[in-house]
Amino acid sequence: MTKSMIFSPLGVRMAVGLVAPFLSDGGKAEVEKVWGVSPDDLYAEANGVVDRLAAIPALHAAVAVWSRLALDSAAQDRLGDLLRHLPESNAEAQDALNRWTSESTLGLIEKAPVQVREDTDTVLASALAMDDEWAQGPYKERRVRFSPQGEAPQDLDGFSVPVNANNPETTLGTLHEGQTVVLTMPLSDEVSMTFALHEDGPEKALEHLRDGGEVGPLRTDHPLVSLISAPGWADFLAVIPEFKTITQTALLADASRWGLVNASHPDEGAPGMHPDMFVMDAQQTAMIEVSRTGVKAAAVTMMLAGRSAAVPSSTPAVVFDKPFAYAITLPGLKAPLFEGIYAG
Repeated sequence: MTKSMIFSPLGVRMAVGLVAPFLSDGGKAEVEKVWGVSPDDLYAEANGVVDRLAAIPALHAAVAVWSRLALDSAAQDRLGDLLRHLPESNAEAQDALNRWTSESTLGLIEKAPVQVREDTDTVLASALAMDDEWAQGPYKERRVRFSPQGEAPQDLDGFSVPVNANNPETTLGTLHEGQTVVLTMPLSDEVSMTFALHEDGPEKALEHLRDGGEVGPLRTDHPLVSLISAPGWADFLAVIPEFKTITQTALLADASRWGLVNASHPDEGAPGMHPDMFVMDAQQTAMIEVSRTGVKAAAVTMMLAGRSAAVPSSTPAVVFDKPFAYAITLPGLKAPLFEGIYAG
């Protein structure tokens, strides 16, 4: 593993939800198969999630659709305030997308991850941002029980993180065969962050989180900032490692997961995504920064529908020291706010 990534499944879910009601029957069936809910429910959920997140001070979310198409009245009525006019001038359109991106992510992401071209007809977008301080400040100790009192603790081989200048690094024991060890802690009253380690690397740990794997014996009631041993076999102090990751991801590389493969354009007047009629340039730019003061994270998902070859994308690689997977979740949502890999 030579690169790290941060990704927002919820951002994709919201963007797909925008267009779901306007797909052909085949496209709707594919979306329902992939997402497990009807297109109408997915659309309602996308709007409901934005409202829910807006009620949480540390979180912000937005969705929008721009179009140069003459949308029929049904689409206009349903999209309402979500529908924006895409200027004919590419420069003006790009400025509008960049401005919306910055405003919708609290300034954490400044530019849209897609480039508007002459053949651009429709842009679907979602944005998600969070700026959350730790409820518990640095070096205020909290104990985490690895196992019941009296039993030997579960050891984490190679989980090595900076603690402070006087004690720069601490490594804990061994990770047993086939085991995924998970540590979950709240960022706020609503949001939790989970770290997962697996002997076969962070991809396996991320699979465990995506599959809804149970939270392991590592659990705390307060945000923490270090991972060092404490007196007693069963007690440890936990610390969140500081890191920052920024990536751009081509969503269509994993198109089937998002229900985009057979999503189709039903008629000349509604947004849609049929590979024979539109070329979809689906991109996501995301960032996460975990520090002593808290967590800042943001993601922008954009799906640009045009009639020519999509712009090639790149996924910047960032090299790190120790690998683990992580996810930020909100109870009741069907997709994580953010998920990623911190790789060595």
